[in-house]
Amino acid sequence: MNPDGSPKQTLASKHLTHYDDNNTTNLEQPILTLFDPVMPPWIIRSEMGNISANGKHINLDGKVTIDRAASRNTKAIKIITRNLRVQPEIEYAETDEAVEIIALPQRIKGIGMQGYFTKDALKLSLLSNVQGKYEIE
Repeated sequence: MNPDGSPKQTLASKHLTHYDDNNTTNLEQPILTLFDPVMPPWIIRSEMGNISANGKHINLDGKVTIDRAASRNTKAIKIITRNLRVQPEIEYAETDEAVEIIALPQRIKGIGMQGYFTKDALKLSLLSNVQGKYEIE
């Protein structure tokens, strides 16, 4: 929750299994939502996932999609990748896998990504083999 009581993040899952022996949690079809007070929320979906024992790291495994709907001032954005590591407290995510970012009519592809999905700004870095298709509207 934010200091004003509004939701900051939610995590939902089709099925959740908690293991007492190591204090980890496995997730089936998890959906992580990062809320923003001004913009539409970021919605992150994956096939499987797990939460670390201390709750500070979420591994989203398999195909991962990250979506933010369009708003009055921004285009809709879709990010497609695999095996995303998320630190929800600092709104940070990274992967070593192929990434495609779509904000039509623009498309950017690369290998590896580091990104902050903060309320102030989206800050993404693609790490290698970056290719883009940019169209002027």
